[in-house]
Amino acid sequence: MKRVLVLIALAGLALAGCGGEAEPCPTSEPCPDSTECPDTTQAESDLHKLSLELDQREKDLDVRDAELVARQAEMDLSAAIAATVTPEPDPESEPTTAAATFGTGIQLVGIDVEPGQYTAPGGELCYWERLSGTSGGLEDILANDLPSGKAVVTILPSDVAFDSSGCGMWQKSN
Repeated sequence: MKRVLVLIALAGLALAGCGGEAEPCPTSEPCPDSTECPDTTQAESDLHKLSLELDQREKDLDVRDAELVARQAEMDLSAAIAATVTPEPDPESEPTTAAATFGTGIQLVGIDVEPGQYTAPGGELCYWERLSGTSGGLEDILANDLPSGKAVVTILPSDVAFDSSGCGMWQKSN
């Protein structure tokens, strides 16, 4: 659309170069590959140059667009491969096991902490909660407590996480 408007405006300049006649100036045959057209007015020559420049810019944009499409396809393919490939475990590394002791913060059950009964020294500001999710919403809390003195909790295999603060180090008791 922009090209049409530019060409119309430039055509008006070409007409103005012929004394403002309604008919375009007589020209020789078009010269598609040349930037200079013999036997034409300056305005027609300028119009032709701009048209050739615009054509080249459109070709350049088409090439860039094709390159971007190819890059996006490569990225999509890489992402698809990364999502389906499971890394092989390193045979020299030790298998990771959930800890039997842990401190303050959120612990993921089966990853950071094993299910079972745990005790902690507790404290004046001790608080713990068993969680069904990690969204931070109240609906995730399965059970919680503000114990006075020693804290005892049984983390179930069905729990998603366990969170505590101010209780000290938790030690598995069974």
